[in-house]
Amino acid sequence: MSGQGDLLLEDDAIWLDWLATLHGTEVTNKILYLLISHSFPLSLPVETSVKQELFESIQQIAHNEKSLEDLASDYAAIYLNGRLGISPYESFYRDEDRLLRQKATMTVRQKMRKYSIFSTDSNLMQEDHVSQELFFVAYLVEKEEYREAADFIRNHLLFFLESFVSGIPEGFYKYLTDLTILYLKQLEEKLTRFHNQAI
Repeated sequence: MSGQGDLLLEDDAIWLDWLATLHGTEVTNKILYLLISHSFPLSLPVETSVKQELFESIQQIAHNEKSLEDLASDYAAIYLNGRLGISPYESFYRDEDRLLRQKATMTVRQKMRKYSIFSTDSNLMQEDHVSQELFFVAYLVEKEEYREAADFIRNHLLFFLESFVSGIPEGFYKYLTDLTILYLKQLEEKLTRFHNQAI
């Protein structure tokens, strides 16, 4: 990357990787240690009280006020088994019958394959999972594909995340998703601005 703007966006790629990881896997002791050692998410470049709420939620886990087992149960209900009537997949919100692996999945897959990105195991996590989409935006930012990244955030992630978070109970994952939405809105504006300046 080159230029001050690109250096700033390098940090955004890192933050996107953090968010993608937390949306895509259960919090383990190792992940918890990394979150605590980096005071996550207090240095995330977005002004919102949700950062403090998520930080305090992490501290509660660190001090055994909430166990990792409880958090794993929350993760399963939100991301894995559909018990809450929500889904981390974009296609769920695009399809009137709430079916997965539909047109939205194919659309995102085609966008990823344009950059030679292929899912290693399509049976585990489809390309339109929130985690996969966040990793894809991080990749686009790293490749300086700013317009593509901004368009993808606007037309995909921001299309369904507010519906997704509306069904998440109060706690770690609600704060995480609220923060993800706020951050993506800010990032989409920044990417659009940087792209326009480069024209």
